[in-house]
Amino acid sequence: MKWYDVRNIDDKIESLNPNPLDEILTKFYVEERKRDVSEYKPDTLRVMEASIDRYLRQKNHSDSIICGQELKKSQENLNLEEKLLRYQGKGK
Repeated sequence: MKWYDVRNIDDKIESLNPNPLDEILTKFYVEERKRDVSEYKPDTLRVMEASIDRYLRQKNHSDSIICGQELKKSQENLNLEEKLLRYQGKGK
């Protein structure tokens, strides 16, 4: 089952305003796991972020999740998650 299905989140993220999108991404970066329930490597999370950002731009979403000022919480959370995973020896 997909992450957003388990949490009853609409998969049409392109229709979300920045604040709800920021909240969803904040949770996603910490909670998303592989099928075997292990954590993704930090670089994989960054690739996911870039893919989501590209999808949103293709759908003409007004904010970038990578550098948008209104999505700071999820950006900071991803940075912290990346540091934690690297500290645990995951990734490069």
